[in-house]
Amino acid sequence: MPTDKKCSSCRQDRREDKVVLWVDPFMNDVQKGMEKYNKKIKAIAKKKPLKKVKVRKGNIEKTTQKVWYLDTKKFDCYNNDYSLRVRQEKKKGKLGEVEFNVKYRHPDPAVVNGVNLKYTTKHSNCKYEQDVVPPFEIKFSRSGTIEKLSRSDVPKNMKQLRKIFPKGLKELSDVPNKKKLKKACDFDAKEVAYKKALMIDFGRGLKDVEAGFNFWYRNKKLVVAEFSFTHDLSKGGIPRKTARRAYAFFKAMQCPGMWVSTDKAATKTQFAYRCANKKDSSNC
Repeated sequence: MPTDKKCSSCRQDRREDKVVLWVDPFMNDVQKGMEKYNKKIKAIAKKKPLKKVKVRKGNIEKTTQKVWYLDTKKFDCYNNDYSLRVRQEKKKGKLGEVEFNVKYRHPDPAVVNGVNLKYTTKHSNCKYEQDVVPPFEIKFSRSGTIEKLSRSDVPKNMKQLRKIFPKGLKELSDVPNKKKLKKACDFDAKEVAYKKALMIDFGRGLKDVEAGFNFWYRNKKLVVAEFSFTHDLSKGGIPRKTARRAYAFFKAMQCPGMWVSTDKAATKTQFAYRCANKKDSSNC
């Protein structure tokens, strides 16, 4: 097994600006719903302050998977700003390999930078990211993702979780090893993602920005629709003018007529945990 790589760099890997949308426009025909929303996005780029932003159709990559979260009975992970997400790919109607992701979110980047979620396997990666949700709330996150697992490899208790991330999870130090990890809120969903539905060019430093949709279904009913675009920050800083265009674009995505959901759940994680008795749901 290869040696683990350091997971404590201050440089952020990426930023994702995301908006939860009404599900109604996508309910009867997802493809038509996406086409209509794409036209709205392209119309934003034609407005005077954003005329230098270029939006074009991308080469869509569609994936389907089952998704759920793990937690203790009292939601110890969620209440300490951790999410434990499990994704199991689905191809030709059959469930396959599992991806296990542990993410710590916090509004203070200095706090997040001190979190270590490294793991010793060639099928793992550790990222330092920004998540941006309306109106312009930034949460910093450190995440560790392990891919190509079998369902039986997913941790079943806190002891097994600590073995996977031996130098992290300090915020969960008071949670006993014997506490079981089960499907949080008994929630799971079929997730259908359309990556690269659009490509956005904000200018120097932010060209070929990938934008796409993510849909969650329960009992064949669409329950969550999300649109997002992702910035690659791994190469360093972004010119001020380019950053201002991206900011103005994200704000324009929230204008009347842009199908922004009024649901209090600003993220998919919040939606999955809405039955949890959390002391402060703003940190999800």
